[in-house]
Amino acid sequence: MRKIITLLSFLALFISGEISAQTSTCVITITPMDTTICPGDSVFIQATANILGAGQAFNFNAGNIPPGWSAAGGTAFSAPCGPNPTNSPYYWASTAGSGQPGIFTSAFDISCGGVITFDMVYAVQGGAAPCEGPDLANEGVSLQYSTDGGTTWFDIIYYSPGGFSLPSMPASSAGVLPPGNITPYTSWSSFNVPIPSAALSTTTQFRWIQFNSSGTCCDNWGIDNVVINATGPPCGTNAVVNWSNGLNDTLSFWGVPVGDTTFVAFVYDTVGNFQCQSDTVFVDLFDGNFTYSLPNTTTVYCPDDSALVSVTNVQNALLPVSYDWSTGSTISSSYLNAAGTTPDTLMYYVDVTDGCGFVVGDSVQLVVNQTLRIDTMTTVSQVNCAPNGSAQGIVAGNIGPINYSWTGPGSSGTYSSNSSIISSVPTGWYYLTVTDNVCSVSDSVFIDSVNVDNLTYNLVDSAFLYCPTDSAQVQVTGITNATLPMTYNWSTGSTTNSTYLPTNGNEQETIVYYVTFNDACGLSRTDSVVLVVNKLLNIDSLIQRPTTTCNFDGEVAGFISGSTGTPQYLWQEYIDFNNPGAGGSTTTSTWNNIGTGWYYFTVTDDVCSDVDSIYLDLLDPPIASFTASPQDGCAGMFVSFTNNSQNTNNYYWDFGNGNTQVTSTMNGYTQQYNNSGQVMLIAYLDNSQTCSDTAYIDISVVECGCTDPLAINYNPLAIVDDGSCIYPIPVVNAPNIFTPNGDGSNDLFFFTTIYTVQLEVTILNRWGNLMYEETIPIVQGAPPVGWDGKSPNNTDAQEGTYFYKYKATGINGDEVSGQGFLQLVRQ
Repeated sequence: MRKIITLLSFLALFISGEISAQTSTCVITITPMDTTICPGDSVFIQATANILGAGQAFNFNAGNIPPGWSAAGGTAFSAPCGPNPTNSPYYWASTAGSGQPGIFTSAFDISCGGVITFDMVYAVQGGAAPCEGPDLANEGVSLQYSTDGGTTWFDIIYYSPGGFSLPSMPASSAGVLPPGNITPYTSWSSFNVPIPSAALSTTTQFRWIQFNSSGTCCDNWGIDNVVINATGPPCGTNAVVNWSNGLNDTLSFWGVPVGDTTFVAFVYDTVGNFQCQSDTVFVDLFDGNFTYSLPNTTTVYCPDDSALVSVTNVQNALLPVSYDWSTGSTISSSYLNAAGTTPDTLMYYVDVTDGCGFVVGDSVQLVVNQTLRIDTMTTVSQVNCAPNGSAQGIVAGNIGPINYSWTGPGSSGTYSSNSSIISSVPTGWYYLTVTDNVCSVSDSVFIDSVNVDNLTYNLVDSAFLYCPTDSAQVQVTGITNATLPMTYNWSTGSTTNSTYLPTNGNEQETIVYYVTFNDACGLSRTDSVVLVVNKLLNIDSLIQRPTTTCNFDGEVAGFISGSTGTPQYLWQEYIDFNNPGAGGSTTTSTWNNIGTGWYYFTVTDDVCSDVDSIYLDLLDPPIASFTASPQDGCAGMFVSFTNNSQNTNNYYWDFGNGNTQVTSTMNGYTQQYNNSGQVMLIAYLDNSQTCSDTAYIDISVVECGCTDPLAINYNPLAIVDDGSCIYPIPVVNAPNIFTPNGDGSNDLFFFTTIYTVQLEVTILNRWGNLMYEETIPIVQGAPPVGWDGKSPNNTDAQEGTYFYKYKATGINGDEVSGQGFLQLVRQ
């Protein structure tokens, strides 16, 4: 495994003991990520060294500031509010002096880019002056730059009293900190701020400034160890880096340590003068000797439980650490499942692997120690289907009190009684769950049923009827030793105990009906009843004497046999079938002096009745009949009528157009119709018209006209086309000049048409040579089609006069021809 590790150290060594305007500052950075590597890994060490110009790095140990720098507000170069990390003087700002507190650098050439490094602290809010800290949102310190000699300043970053940074100072003072509030800025911290690209110039200044405060007592802050680190010429002096391992004049190298190793970088200027050296960098080679904690054994009491175990307290391991459990878990913790086994001892394994690939294997023993058990399950069978079964579970090995829970197929399926016994339950599977203080177990038992079939009942063997319209009621009675409710299924379709047995219209018949009935336990019986139908009363015959034409001189008579007792007769005339009894009647067996129609005869004796009917005929009645030709057509049509009636010479015509006619002849008639109507003919015997017949014919008049939408006289209301359509003659218009020069205007010679479906065009030059010929279908809305000024060989035709001719085909096939001259002009 090849692992690139970059090391970082920061150290600034000054040539003289104190920083002055004449001193240069040596800065070396080495970038680290890790100080421990795995055996066989490579380490890449890289340094960046820079010798800064005068004034670009400064502390305040001498109690002053570099030449060209300035300060405002109350200024102190000491330690008025406690020591800094190096226990040396620092710059302390307050509002007790003149102007807004701040410190200003001189102008530097930072066109190479880099970072600004400094230490800063805010006093704690509520302290005594001069150690009272900022608390309002706009009382923090702004870091700014200027490239025009301090005339214009721009924000780089704003450090809020709340302990966080913003792009610039907020306008509002909201957000007051309570006294004594501690933030990341109330203790000395180092800040590294990249120099913005807009600030890169040869004359850039920086300043730390506080624009707002609550008075001369308050809102104090300090700054120290300022480095304007712009690297490389012309921003600084090039540096030469040599290494403690013997490598010289190089900024980086690869190494493969075989043991713990140290490195130190030494910085020289280009003429060989020593400037500074880095801190010692330690590279440790990891030996894989790491430790951890894992229990050897864990215990569960239920086969469906699991125990959570974890690898903890991992020490001296190179991260990241990974885990591989035999359970499949890949994190430090895993649940060890009892796997439904009891009692038993199960072994689970884990491999712990550090970041270098060193593996340590270990194991945990899971002891499953269940003592709770259901020894036996006993039952008492259900008798028939009454819920009278019972079951009991015998339990042993419990730890603490026992809770019993039964489930099964009862009315609710759940039995809340906390008991080892359930009773008065129906047949089916029952499940018992027993729970003690540490575990639970389950078992099941089936309560069966015992059927005792001693069901008895009573049912008649036969029933008698004398009328086919009657029915006999029968019922199963005397049922004993059955479990309710009962169900019944008669062959009549009835599902109740009592049912009516119909004769099905039979007069002399023996019919067998069946019944099957069951109790709630499934005990079943099937039996039958014989229905004897013995009808004696009968209408033997009905006779009639027809009426003469339209007279009331007819007669009907009925003859019977097999009556019991004295028969009763009833003749009825049904002239209105929706209103029975509206006609006449008589209670004799013979009825005379009656008119034509249906007559119903009913006879009733002491036990039954019989019904029959007869139609009393009419001799030679009037019959109305006629024909019409035609029966439909256009408005104004004439219709001829022919009378085909029989058995009378008296007629009444209603022609349905406002005309009527009374006549005693068979003459036909002709009528004119502008609208639809119904024609009626009544054929009657005499003027009373009580003996008559009526016939009807409908005459239909529809809208006629031209039904073609392309015609000039198109009638959208017309249903029938009467052949009157008139079609327009094609119209063709042609321009006399066109300019096919490609300017997008008048580049095509084409005809405009109306009432045209096809146009045949021919164009000849002055010598009669064919230049263009086309048959063009005319499609509404399509782009124009015509001559583009090209000859048949696709070259530009010459300017001049050309002859054209055309033939246009109209909507109805009419053709129009024409000819003319056109001018082709290209300029």
